[in-house]
Amino acid sequence: RKKNLDYALRVLTQTKSEIIFDIFGPIEDPTYWSECEQLIQRLPPNITVTYKGELLPEQVIETFAQYHLFLFPTHGENYGHVIWESLYAGCPVLLSDQTPWRDLAKKNVGWDIPLNAPEQFVQAIEAIAVMSETNHRQHAQAAQEYGQQMAHDKGVLDANRRLFHQIVESAQ
Repeated sequence: RKKNLDYALRVLTQTKSEIIFDIFGPIEDPTYWSECEQLIQRLPPNITVTYKGELLPEQVIETFAQYHLFLFPTHGENYGHVIWESLYAGCPVLLSDQTPWRDLAKKNVGWDIPLNAPEQFVQAIEAIAVMSETNHRQHAQAAQEYGQQMAHDKGVLDANRRLFHQIVESAQ
């Protein structure tokens, strides 16, 4: 529920373009997944949804590299390593504003949109869907460069170290 898949599916019902939406990850809550499956069954014919299962960590970046957009309307992330992985792979992101990733449209690497603005999510999805291949390559390159920049950002690295130290200390 925290990742907000049901919201993503509801947003997709409002799109007009042909959309292929693949879902990756474990099914941790069978009841919630059942609710999402019901939403999937009611999607219009322009939307194709496939559950692809879990990925091994070494498959994540190569998988993101095959997509035009990572739709992630999460209810909240402290950092969102999966967001960085998407960007690093050259896959622009469409996020809720419940992550520390901000001003993505200004950076030409995606969008960070409030959850109370589903129409803005629809607009962003439609923008990607009708984007020329040349324009998409430019977005993908900007996303990849931004992801690489974040991989070497001292502030980000220090914050991640602190987070992991906190986790280790709390486990002891």
